[in-house]
Amino acid sequence: MKFRNNHIILFISVVSVLLIWCFFQFYYAYHLFHKEQIQLFAHSQDVIFRYFESPACISNLAGDFLTQFFYLIGGGPIIIALSLMLLGYLGFSVFWRILTNNWLSFGLALLLVSWELGRLSLLSYPLSSTYSLIGSLGLCLICTRFKSDTIRLIVLVVSLLAGFWMFGYGVYFTAILSVAYEIKLRKWKTVIAVAVVVFLLPTKLLSFPTWFGLPNFKIERILAADNEYYFGNYDKLAIVTSTPMEADHVTYYYNLLNACRGVLPDSLMSYYQPATLGLFLPVDTSSSYLSIMFANEVWFKLGDMTMAEHCAMLSMISSPNSTGARMIKRLAEINLINNDEQAALKYLRILKKTLFYSDWAEQRMPENKDASIRSWLSDKRQFIPQHDTIRASADIKLSLRQLLKSNPKNTIAYDYLLCYNLLQKDIDGFVQDYNPTSVPNRLYAEALLIYAANKRLSSNELKKYQISPEVIAEFNDYTQIYEKYSGDGRYLSGKYGKTYWFYFHYATLKTL
Repeated sequence: MKFRNNHIILFISVVSVLLIWCFFQFYYAYHLFHKEQIQLFAHSQDVIFRYFESPACISNLAGDFLTQFFYLIGGGPIIIALSLMLLGYLGFSVFWRILTNNWLSFGLALLLVSWELGRLSLLSYPLSSTYSLIGSLGLCLICTRFKSDTIRLIVLVVSLLAGFWMFGYGVYFTAILSVAYEIKLRKWKTVIAVAVVVFLLPTKLLSFPTWFGLPNFKIERILAADNEYYFGNYDKLAIVTSTPMEADHVTYYYNLLNACRGVLPDSLMSYYQPATLGLFLPVDTSSSYLSIMFANEVWFKLGDMTMAEHCAMLSMISSPNSTGARMIKRLAEINLINNDEQAALKYLRILKKTLFYSDWAEQRMPENKDASIRSWLSDKRQFIPQHDTIRASADIKLSLRQLLKSNPKNTIAYDYLLCYNLLQKDIDGFVQDYNPTSVPNRLYAEALLIYAANKRLSSNELKKYQISPEVIAEFNDYTQIYEKYSGDGRYLSGKYGKTYWFYFHYATLKTL
């Protein structure tokens, strides 16, 4: 019977590990990609020795070293599954030493793994905290192996003191489980000694992680949109954003994708639009580091390297580790585009010391840039502003107008400026920025008809905008229905719910 029970426990353990791997591999991988992007592990003696200057040095070193492998597709889920398997094994071993009951010990180990799995699903929860637990359980298992009360007490005290520096907050788990074991043996002197040692530990130096967490699939989808754009997988990004979601960040990447494809105005009204927040994310003291990091992408695409650098710096400073390979890469790119090679070299030298970005950095060193990189830099430099100005970061229209003044062929900036005006319902500003020499697409034609109606333009005045007769006929039909039913949107939403006219009349503005 005991043999059979052990096999059942082993089977459940294997299945649990496989389920954890499947969860992170197929349903929660983007959280792990993001965790890798906001940390940086440099293979340098100075960096490694710095870990030993503060508590939890071993767990921090192990966690950060392994987190860099989250960069690989499938690397993160494998590491998480194996780490939780190790945690479960050590937990079972320690619980069994205390309880001497297989099933009860196994149940507690499963609860421990489930608890840690929930915490690992949080965006800001580091893998190093898991290794604090693993290290603490390992110390506890070592301590309970000694049969001599005196030796066990000495080893336990040394383990608590050393564990503080090696595993940080995990030392409290060592103390709690060791006390439970000593209570089982009725060794009250050891219990008192452990309590005294724990009381003397410098708790102000400890960093306590979040105590509880659950998966957040809304954030996972936002991170999916961000990562597919970041890696240039536009087809996958189209799938991620195919279903509208009332989240500013998803709309932001939907619009950015369509801008890259040159169809922003054609797709704008077909999707949930939180007004201008679907085009530009706020960058201020109330913004999360995630929003600021995402905001950097559109400015970099438009060619405003000042705002892109501003966002990259702020997001890196406010991120959990105040660093990040992704932002350091972006800062290197920005300085290369600005032709400031000395500034770019600061970031490239850092990246050269990493495992997965060293080749990327080496290819962009001044002496190694190949033809494709030089061509990319030349293209990006065409869009950067050529006119100096002082403005607030929230003055988006001025920035876009400066970009167009420097390069009128910057079609993405042009569409962003016009769409920004329209989402603000600023029809006069739209007409001011609109180029009337081109044949308008459907969205711009609908906005021009609102302008024409407001200004009571004559038929001859309207001709210069080259609006198709079909759009004019539909506008007249929309107006008649609107007036007939006293502006009741229920009679318009079916046929005209995806038009700018409907948005202009019924959308509630949500602005920066």
